[in-house]
Amino acid sequence: MKNKGLIITTIAFFLYVNTKQYWIGKTEPFGFPIILIGAITLLGLVIALTRQIYLTTKEKGSDRSRILILGLLAIVVALTFCRPAGLIDFGL
Repeated sequence: MKNKGLIITTIAFFLYVNTKQYWIGKTEPFGFPIILIGAITLLGLVIALTRQIYLTTKEKGSDRSRILILGLLAIVVALTFCRPAGLIDFGL
């Protein structure tokens, strides 16, 4: 698979979004830089999603690995915009 780094970054970002409420308070002096890095990563994933959509339409959907990456990126970015605090809301 060509884009292992993109897949790993996408999964790591998904885990970051869904677990940050547990550990972000414990990293008190580094809280803002961590959130800033998360926002920059989200921007990068949106740009990567746009690029993957363009390349998939250009190839007319013939590359299965690109479709897998596109689906994974679309799900993670959509869930992040719909549920920015994570999938499970514990009422914190």
